[in-house]
Amino acid sequence: MWYHDGMDGQLVEKGQFDHRNLAVRLATVFPTLLSKDNLLSDRLRFITSSKHRCVDSIGAFQEGLTALWQLNGTDIPPSSLPQHDDDLMRFFDHCKKFVEDVEKNKSALIEVDLFMSKSEMKRVQEKVADRLQILESDISPDLIEAAFHLCSYEFAIKKVNSPWCNLFDLEDAKDRNDARKIHENAGLPFFEVFVDAPLDVCESRDVKGLYKKARAGEIKGFTGIDSDYEKPESPELVLKTGETTLNQCIQQVVKLLKDQNIVPSGVTEEVNELFVPENMMNLALAEANTLPALEITELDLQWVQVLAEGWATPLQGFMREREFLQVLHFNTLLDGGTINLSVPIVLPVSTENKDSLGGSDAIALVFKGRRVAILRNPDFYEHRKEERCARQWGTTCSQHPFIKMVMESGDWLVGGELEVLERIKWNDGLDHYRLTPRELKQKFKEMKADAVFAFQLRNPVHNGHALLMQDTRRRLLERGYKHPVLLLHPLGGWTKDDDVPLSWRMKQHAAVLDEGVLDPASTIVAIFPSPMMYAGPTEVQWHCRARMIAGANFYIVGRDPAGMPHPETKKDLYEPTHGGKVLTMAPGLTSLEIIPFRVAAYNKSKKAMDFYDKERHSDFDFISGTRMRKMARTGENPPDGFMAPKAWKILTEYYSSLEKDQ
Repeated sequence: MWYHDGMDGQLVEKGQFDHRNLAVRLATVFPTLLSKDNLLSDRLRFITSSKHRCVDSIGAFQEGLTALWQLNGTDIPPSSLPQHDDDLMRFFDHCKKFVEDVEKNKSALIEVDLFMSKSEMKRVQEKVADRLQILESDISPDLIEAAFHLCSYEFAIKKVNSPWCNLFDLEDAKDRNDARKIHENAGLPFFEVFVDAPLDVCESRDVKGLYKKARAGEIKGFTGIDSDYEKPESPELVLKTGETTLNQCIQQVVKLLKDQNIVPSGVTEEVNELFVPENMMNLALAEANTLPALEITELDLQWVQVLAEGWATPLQGFMREREFLQVLHFNTLLDGGTINLSVPIVLPVSTENKDSLGGSDAIALVFKGRRVAILRNPDFYEHRKEERCARQWGTTCSQHPFIKMVMESGDWLVGGELEVLERIKWNDGLDHYRLTPRELKQKFKEMKADAVFAFQLRNPVHNGHALLMQDTRRRLLERGYKHPVLLLHPLGGWTKDDDVPLSWRMKQHAAVLDEGVLDPASTIVAIFPSPMMYAGPTEVQWHCRARMIAGANFYIVGRDPAGMPHPETKKDLYEPTHGGKVLTMAPGLTSLEIIPFRVAAYNKSKKAMDFYDKERHSDFDFISGTRMRKMARTGENPPDGFMAPKAWKILTEYYSSLEKDQ
């Protein structure tokens, strides 16, 4: 055969040939749509995901057009060059259930074929041809279907009022009943959702100015302006988006899907806290005092806090072997739906402890002489450390700080349901920053947040970080959000020895807000209790998903998230862009949008941090973390505009204190 495994991921010559021919065929069949004039007049757009095959497909398609019309590559307007949009991949991922339940369902396909050949389709073809002012014979049922998919993609995934949707109106889907009938005949549930938004609300949210153009007569047949909108007669759900927040609307849709057993309850579980209820506390404390005890470490207690506060919802305690294997091999929990959980949350124990506790129905977890939790129905299983490290970190290098702790920990793991006897306090003056997911959700509600964007960090904030957060806020406001709130969420668990300690980082973050680099009125600073594992793209999924549990719907991902230099080679342990790329593809994060990292550096001309422009490379100075630490140690000031002066002063005080200690 002409195909071999080495071609995987590429568009081979046969594929390129097919796409060039496809371009010629489409331009010949639809000359009024795919025309030389439309291309040169900047009316065509080519959009692709970032997959190599997809990019190459668009390139080959354009080669076919330029050859047909005898153009040079330079004749193509810049705006018609391929644009990358990885939401395309996510869009087709969402279609999996359609493929399984419709395309593989013979009765459903029969109904589809009937609709495509009946008078309703002909009426739609006539109307679309009239609106596009082209011949009806140029509009096939397949083109109508393609236009409908584009409308669905732009409206549902890109969240814009798509001009493709303006080709259709309510009369076209008086065939809603036909759609309902198709579903019923195929044995599929059908839910009609009416998004009830007054015209003035729609116009106020129109960030692309389409309503304004419609009122000026530049767009014809625009729903609500010169095309009537008929309300559905009996929808299963009405969303009054002018009166309720986005999150409230989401919850209404989720409730409908849960009530109808479409979405497994585990996927949408509310925050699952593991604290003993107050009315049961005395009984639990009395029982804990009678149970065999297991002394746990400070690292273990940090995981107890993570579990107790619900960051790892829907876990009921430390992972049993079944959960551990799912997470280690698939980065997800699989029972009750696909739930993203990429890191093992486990409790190591020694062989001695395993032998002494193996017959117990419940165990009291003890930290520094204090009984903090009860572990019920313990499940002991082998701690295969090397295998765990190879899968979780992609290396077994014993000099990696967290791997070193794993290799020195117990040879067994114990899982079971956890009942936590009290809220974990560290009494370090920072407990008021340690807000649980439920408390954060309440804060967001009090601030009337309609968007929450989270920024995870384990380092001091410089103005490059601030620029990214400021830019995200600006973009959300442009998209129509009124009250976007920043969750500045430094990691507060264990970190390696050469990282700046949490207490100093919190002082530095407070100084950044003090100086107005970030807006205190729209920012919440809180501590995320998880330990840092330095596991790169595997760990960044955990960081992202935990913030989703706390109510964030946007997540800013930085360069080399959760990464570090390889302990031996000193090169990046993980490719710096992979964390961001993995998040755009990771399962179970669909209710949260990833904000990609933009490279920021010090602009010597502006004397400020700025987004890097390779065309002006000489204007930029990349101040590395190593260089920043060296300046702070020696008392040297960074360039003006690199970091807020008060924040820099705190950093120099920290490094000065290290010198004194030594």
